[in-house]
Amino acid sequence: MDALLTARFAAASSCYWDISDIAVGQIAEYVVMEFVRDSEQPVPIAILLLDPETHRLYVRCREFASLGDAEDAEMVSTFLEQLADEASVAGGATMLSELEDSLSNAVQLSERMPVPTADIVAALSQLYDRYLTGIV
Repeated sequence: MDALLTARFAAASSCYWDISDIAVGQIAEYVVMEFVRDSEQPVPIAILLLDPETHRLYVRCREFASLGDAEDAEMVSTFLEQLADEASVAGGATMLSELEDSLSNAVQLSERMPVPTADIVAALSQLYDRYLTGIV
């Protein structure tokens, strides 16, 4: 089982995990991870893209500073670092299933949605642009 590669944090406090291509013509699955502050609307914070064939989980998340509150940003950053560590051990499919079964309150996941792709980098970028770009 492939392990999720080490996270790199850019100077702008956004994260992007190194990724490699999945097989041409694959149907990957993705979820949108959201952060919920009290009674406010959920804020999309990350795209989790699962290659069902290799069970690798690819993650791209927004700039933590854009969450506004320093404590919220630190909590989300720490949570995503732990997610990367656990996914590298348990595998992406297992980690995503555990998240779906256990998350509630402050961090939530959308339903899994299929996305056909021949290029995982392009798919991750398109999903990021669709759900996270320009959202504050």
